[in-house]
Amino acid sequence: MGCGTQRLLICGVGSIRCFCGVIAVSLHARLDRVIQPPMDGFSVTIRISLTWEEAMNNPVTVVHIQWAGPFSWEGKQKSEHPLVYPSVNDLNGSTDYGVYQVYGCHAIYGVDTLLYIGKACEQTFAVRLRQESDWRFHGDLQRLTVYVGRLSGWNGTPSNTEWEEHINHAEKLLILAHKPAYNAQKGIDYNEERLQEFHVLNWGCHRSLLPEVSGWRYSSKFDDESKYKPFSYSCGSAKMGSTRAGT
Repeated sequence: MGCGTQRLLICGVGSIRCFCGVIAVSLHARLDRVIQPPMDGFSVTIRISLTWEEAMNNPVTVVHIQWAGPFSWEGKQKSEHPLVYPSVNDLNGSTDYGVYQVYGCHAIYGVDTLLYIGKACEQTFAVRLRQESDWRFHGDLQRLTVYVGRLSGWNGTPSNTEWEEHINHAEKLLILAHKPAYNAQKGIDYNEERLQEFHVLNWGCHRSLLPEVSGWRYSSKFDDESKYKPFSYSCGSAKMGSTRAGT
């Protein structure tokens, strides 16, 4: 930083912390105000670019996914493998809906790699996975493992329509973020507005998945690179990091 006033444009909702000084902004108050905290030798102006009304009209949907596994395709392993995993055929209960991952051997990516991300909306994991008969021709079927993700929350189960929408968008975001070997991304609309305002938190045994995946990052929301301008130091001829003594 340096002398004078630096203006930082923030577009988002949440909290802002600056570790070059003591700045903390909570966006639960009015979002259109300018905060100019006194600093040692200079000031920093933070202008929130979202008004309260704009933030309310564009809420971010946060979905929590609790992952469990591994499950095996056949419910058993070859005799040389001591572990016996539960079968995907057992995933037929009232909570067995959501998204799933398949891990196995790939000719290019190697062994035990993320091969596929899918979803089970109107049918349980057991029913959906039994429909994917092509996996039975995989060259190393006995080592194929499945991890299932059940959408969870504090406020009870949503309506079937909302639950299905959340499963659909969660699957899309996870595919866009991780690009599994056997998934095709061409059918996913990067410009879908609801997808842009979607945020997934992965908990439990999520394996290779990122802990957090945001539609702000893995959609077209901020794709226009022409809008991005590098920050420029504009405080006379002084160099970044120089002291007030003129060093």
